[in-house]
Amino acid sequence: MLDKQKLSSATIVKLFSILKTALKSARIDYKMAVNPEYLDFVPNVKKDREIEVIALTQDELQAIIDIDLSNPKEYVIMQKMESGQTKDLKITHKTLDKVKDLFLFSCATGLRFSDIKDLKREHVQAMKIKKTCVKTGQNLDIPLNALSFAILEKYKEQLQPLPIMSGQKSNEYLKGIGKLAGINTPIEKVRNYGAKMDRQSAPKYDFMTMHVGRKTFTTLLLEKGVASQEVMTLTGHTTYKSFARYVKVTDERKENAMVKAFGKPENLKAVKSVFLLP
Repeated sequence: MLDKQKLSSATIVKLFSILKTALKSARIDYKMAVNPEYLDFVPNVKKDREIEVIALTQDELQAIIDIDLSNPKEYVIMQKMESGQTKDLKITHKTLDKVKDLFLFSCATGLRFSDIKDLKREHVQAMKIKKTCVKTGQNLDIPLNALSFAILEKYKEQLQPLPIMSGQKSNEYLKGIGKLAGINTPIEKVRNYGAKMDRQSAPKYDFMTMHVGRKTFTTLLLEKGVASQEVMTLTGHTTYKSFARYVKVTDERKENAMVKAFGKPENLKAVKSVFLLP
């Protein structure tokens, strides 16, 4: 896994966790003879540090909304690595506009890309999205808002409620959209590969994927003061442990919490008199 597949420590730990689940099912559900020593096995890899949560701020989300991709004849030149060589790709605004809508729909609903691809007309009922989650089987009940409704209205004359595109292409083109929107804050990703540590530093748009939409949805709702339990009912998480990895405590959220608890520091004289500040 390390030497041939070049997998990160986190991926290896996850794969062994899946394997243990399969072995447990074989032993308990199917009464198969399984050596129970697998329960004590732990892969000897260095644990990754806490994985970075990449989500858009409200301003970055607005920057993507404001991108004008209305001229179908215009295009963007993007670079792609193929067989160790850099290749220029000409992507039309028409294609980028579809990717933009798919990403914004995820930002506005919290849906995974698998559920967006699976979305049918019958899943949209009475200004709500009601469907079974592809990944977990949970029943989702998500109210539409101004942004998600506007995107559905844009494609109301088509058979499918949203454009159809592969996850690979969507992720590839989304980076170009992020670049156009100026989402270029430097981001560093650190991953462990056995005893080796790999650091990647690049503009934020270079790390954008469709899943960032779901993380953005979660982060922005929490920043606006929506309780975690309410957000979890929208995202379909059943335990806080699985939900917590999507929660990013941003500076804005910390400031909102302090203001909510103690008020804004508007009257500095009063604050000085109470807390005896110099």
